[in-house]
Amino acid sequence: MKDVAAILQEARAEGASDVHLAPASPGYRRLHGRLVSIPGLVLSAPSLEAWAATVLSPIARQRLGERGDGEAALDGGPGIGRCRVSACRSARGLTVVVRLLPQEPPSLATLGAPATVRALTERSSGLILLCGAVGSGKTTTAAAFLDTLNRRGGRHILTVEDPVEIVHPPVGGPVTQREVGRDAASMAEALRASLRADPDVLLVGEARDADTLELALQAAGTGHLVLATLHAGGAVAALDRVLDLFAPERRTGARESLSGCLAAVVHQRLVPAGGGGRVAWFSVLNGTPAVRAAIRDGRERQLPALMDLGRRQGMLTPAEALTLLRHEGRLDPAWAPGSEVPGREDDP
Repeated sequence: MKDVAAILQEARAEGASDVHLAPASPGYRRLHGRLVSIPGLVLSAPSLEAWAATVLSPIARQRLGERGDGEAALDGGPGIGRCRVSACRSARGLTVVVRLLPQEPPSLATLGAPATVRALTERSSGLILLCGAVGSGKTTTAAAFLDTLNRRGGRHILTVEDPVEIVHPPVGGPVTQREVGRDAASMAEALRASLRADPDVLLVGEARDADTLELALQAAGTGHLVLATLHAGGAVAALDRVLDLFAPERRTGARESLSGCLAAVVHQRLVPAGGGGRVAWFSVLNGTPAVRAAIRDGRERQLPALMDLGRRQGMLTPAEALTLLRHEGRLDPAWAPGSEVPGREDDP
């Protein structure tokens, strides 16, 4: 019977993004957003427990014991590479999902990022929100963004992640990657400490709460370039989500901070590519004076119209981005929004 390492090696070779494992159940791999069963695979509960115990960090094992779920990143070795392992207890026992991460940071050009996204790497300060659904490729795009800055040199890049997924070796300057749980007790504590570490660029692995966002806004407002990922269904929806995370009594201050430092909101999702696979579909809302004023004054309803009018200022609406993908021949001609078969997005 195949062991987990062999399963992951085969999944990597096939180009899968995730592998789902559960005891006494068929395994599954996710190819181009769809789950496909792994023929003949049925793992025993003891074998899955034993494998998880060897790959989860002591902190992840503690969380699994106390909370019923644990997550860790690891290097699986030759043929597997770097992975993120998410384990949780369920009615059927331990279940594990392994995300197969890129072997090295990709480039924005490789991802097909449009010029308006690539231009954001020229920013020296401000907040860039990178948003999308779970599995829409945010981690990959953030890694490509940081890789561009790393190779350009002259900046201290500091990341706070849970866990550290894609490793960035220092190329043009120092790179510090901190993992919540291993290197810091919380995302907020790591960000507070980071501001004393002379960073030029900060990556917030995921903005989940008001305290984390408040520190990210503070850093962006004091001359740092901050890239934060966020779960949201669109560029305008991302700003609504940011503000909704703050309690009503803190929301006015959050509006002021956000309007003062917003550089851009980049939304992405993955759609069928011509010739198979997936291609990233980007849209961009830039923090122009009009956009910032609308946020400050609570006029978010105006943002879609401002986005439509902002072509000369580097904005890219979803409709325009889709037309661009079609014109470049990178989109499956048979696909249209709303025509998806059941499935989910995965990293390109």
